[in-house]
Amino acid sequence: DGLNQSGISFMLSYVIEHKGETNQELLDWNYQRGQGYPIRPQIQIRLTASEPFYGPGVQNLLSWIAKTGSLQEACFHMDLSYSKGRKMIKQLEQQLGAPVVQRWTGGSGGGGSVLTEKGKNLMEAYENLVASVQDFTDQAYQKYMGKGF
Repeated sequence: DGLNQSGISFMLSYVIEHKGETNQELLDWNYQRGQGYPIRPQIQIRLTASEPFYGPGVQNLLSWIAKTGSLQEACFHMDLSYSKGRKMIKQLEQQLGAPVVQRWTGGSGGGGSVLTEKGKNLMEAYENLVASVQDFTDQAYQKYMGKGF
């Protein structure tokens, strides 16, 4: 009936936050304006120094490296050129001043890549930051726009 998983979880959190005292008209209004999905805020966080160097794209790249054990495979899954992926990792490591990916080349078993502890810690911290900011944003949205506009 037009509900996706994020819509259902958003609606459930709305019901829980308001202790079941929901206004069906408001819920209907929200879904109608979102073409069958609830209208909700969506955030995107980027870490910057002189320029942005870490955000959803780099997070996704590191996640694929962790899954595949290969920068080349990770780039393939993201439809990203290998040189672009290498550049993203190089820029990240320069900004942090430490390696986040350990790489090795060739040999009988071929090359590969794994995340360093710093890389794993960065990914976890970023996920936690995004979740916290999204929670705050959802609360602010309910406070300022939850009753419609």
